[in-house]
Amino acid sequence: MFVKLKVLVRETKLKESKAKLLTWLICTLLCFLIQNLFATDELIGDAADYWAIGESFWKDDGFTLLNIWGFRGYVFPLFLGVCNHYIDRKSVV
Repeated sequence: MFVKLKVLVRETKLKESKAKLLTWLICTLLCFLIQNLFATDELIGDAADYWAIGESFWKDDGFTLLNIWGFRGYVFPLFLGVCNHYIDRKSVV
């Protein structure tokens, strides 16, 4: 009798987890679809600030850390700036 109860509990948990997974998957796909339908190429808010900070590291064809304005989110814009600088150079060559 206890074995049947354990199996029943296990099957119920499995059904619940499958339902939660399916719900999460549907919501994720809907969000992805909505984002792709209504997205713009314009950066706004923090994303635009990070992009501008990343580009500010290269002035006059040289790298310098003196062009940074503010220290909020310093590492991520540096990473973006380095990646964008070298990716743009490779695409031009």
